Amino acid sequence: EVSNLEGVIRRMKASGDYPQSDTKQSNVSSVELENLKQKLKESESEAQNLRQKKNELKADLKKAQLVIKREVGENYNIDILLKNDGGWKGRAEEIQKLKTKLMNSQGKTTTQ
Repeated sequence: EVSNLEGVIRRMKASGDYPQSDTKQSNVSSVELENLKQKLKESESEAQNLRQKKNELKADLKKAQLVIKREVGENYNIDILLKNDGGWKGRAEEIQKLKTKLMNSQGKTTTQ
């Protein structure tokens, strides 16, 4: 982007479309141009960091969705699960509860 800007300025100067100014204004313009170039580099760097962060968050979201899918099964509606106000039990919790119930039942049958 910076090189594109420099190219545009060179073409404008070559064609005579670039505004002519005295030496002081040229120096100020070049300082301003350098400041703008620096700001552009900083903005590009920040944009790259934000793109990287977005990709990381996207990957984390996919992982979380896979965990939920494993826990509740293939066909689930996250909105219904959230509205359930804690009444929903995860598969792992439900399995543990059923194992305990089974062990209690087996204990009762063996003692009879």
